[in-house]
Amino acid sequence: MSGCLIMISNIIPKLFNNSNLLQFRQEQLAIFTQKGKPTKKVEEWKYTSLFNLDLENIVLSTKLEKPENNLNGKFYILLSDEIEFNLPKGVTLTKLDAKNYLLLNKDKNPESIQALNMSLAQYGFILNINEDIKEPIYIYEGINNNIAFFYNEININAKAQIVHICNKSKSAIQTTNVNVKNDAHYQFIATANSDAFNINFLNINQLDDTNMQCDFFLQGSGTNRLTHNHFLNKNSKCEIHNLSFGKGNSHHDFHSTINHVGSNSSSKEYAKSLVNDSAFCIFKGSVVVDETVENIKSDQLSKNILLSEKSKIVTQPCLLIDQNDIECNHGATTSSLDKEALFFLQARGIGIKEAKKMLITSFIDEKINRSLSKQIQSFLSGKLFDE
Repeated sequence: MSGCLIMISNIIPKLFNNSNLLQFRQEQLAIFTQKGKPTKKVEEWKYTSLFNLDLENIVLSTKLEKPENNLNGKFYILLSDEIEFNLPKGVTLTKLDAKNYLLLNKDKNPESIQALNMSLAQYGFILNINEDIKEPIYIYEGINNNIAFFYNEININAKAQIVHICNKSKSAIQTTNVNVKNDAHYQFIATANSDAFNINFLNINQLDDTNMQCDFFLQGSGTNRLTHNHFLNKNSKCEIHNLSFGKGNSHHDFHSTINHVGSNSSSKEYAKSLVNDSAFCIFKGSVVVDETVENIKSDQLSKNILLSEKSKIVTQPCLLIDQNDIECNHGATTSSLDKEALFFLQARGIGIKEAKKMLITSFIDEKINRSLSKQIQSFLSGKLFDE
């Protein structure tokens, strides 16, 4: 760890700074030093090893890549050293800098990897949506050399749809805070390729009387870790869909915590995993209901399909409830493809490969597909079924 600390301490002064931010970065590094890089002995990281995340020889990324397949739509943000964007009226974008970065950070007890990210954040933005928009805004973050650190804030003050794409050929650590004051639809697509580590912290705060749909997709042949913390205030509702595609030696770890902090709030969470080859997918979902709130409704369901003998799944739905005035349900299922259904399709002249594809496609929630643009549907389908 000492070599790592010396390396990071030498990097920090080279980032955008002022005297206050430099002190803040050093304080966050001290928190990381105290807590250390998490190991499998830490419950929250029990199934995801960071052993191969090399912090001893850390070199920050100097190049961000642009999207494949023209994924950006009419309105877009391409995050790089110089942010490229085209945004509608009523939407403003500010690049992360020393002054606004300090104003964003309010977490007094961050997880160790979050503290590391806050000490080294080099890329990021603040997005403010102040007028209703009918077309989605695409946010693209890509990296293809070394390791990068991101810190973003999205303030949704009007009705909006956001498609946030994180495509990493190399390692990245990112924190995104989303503050929701109006109805919103947020889609987060994380791809970790090859030996990349893609570690994301997503914090969503829904204010009173808001409705939100969230779709999360984890894919790629590397390591994806998404830690999702969601806060529901009074009369707020959310529906969350997570879909993980695991193949090769990929490792996808989705940790989700829904906190009901306001009365009359409701949540629905559906997590699905498709796991092939020697891939490993994890879902750990918690619903937390405080004793001070009432009239809470929550549904949580995890459904998983193993596509090979070597593929693995861990699923842990959990309810943490300190209140009696609630209606909460949870459950989990894991299986292989239905052999009788495969036989039925083959008996009608459908080849085994196409039959499997049909069953896999039917497993994916139609509601998710209806909510996606044709571009994203094509992108995800290509990632799922390519050889």
